[in-house]
Amino acid sequence: MKQKIYLRYFFIFTLISYLWTFCGCQSVAKKFVRKPKVEKKPETIIIAPEEYPLPQLDNHTLYQQYFVLWRSWHDELIDSLEKNGNRKRQQEAAKQAILNLENMLSLLKDDQLCSQLEQLISEFKSLQEKIIADKYLENISQHRNHTEKLRRKISHYFSYNKVKKFIL
Repeated sequence: MKQKIYLRYFFIFTLISYLWTFCGCQSVAKKFVRKPKVEKKPETIIIAPEEYPLPQLDNHTLYQQYFVLWRSWHDELIDSLEKNGNRKRQQEAAKQAILNLENMLSLLKDDQLCSQLEQLISEFKSLQEKIIADKYLENISQHRNHTEKLRRKISHYFSYNKVKKFIL
């Protein structure tokens, strides 16, 4: 019996508290009323490119970087010279390798070294033309052997340690 009385008091108390919160509380009413939309002002985007100055590298560092880039592109060319090799990859690797060799050439001051490197560059360009002309990859092993020989020659004669005294 006491339990029923407590249950009744509990029920009445919760009913009163619910009525009190839903009816008398202003914040509950605010929750159900839509707020007016605030128009957003269009943002003005100002694009002002900022150019950061490139660090000025000395010729020795540039030569080392060109040498590393040439070697990586040349290795890429050697790897792509296989039976089912990608022709665009071969052409791009050869083009980039020649470009880096020419950049290396521009940093040398010794005429004998320059003429040797120019001769190797012209040999590389003729090899590039042969690779492009070989559409059916018939002579791919010969091209690969020639490319590996060129890599050995250039690495041997034009490594940084051998030409560092002849850099501008």
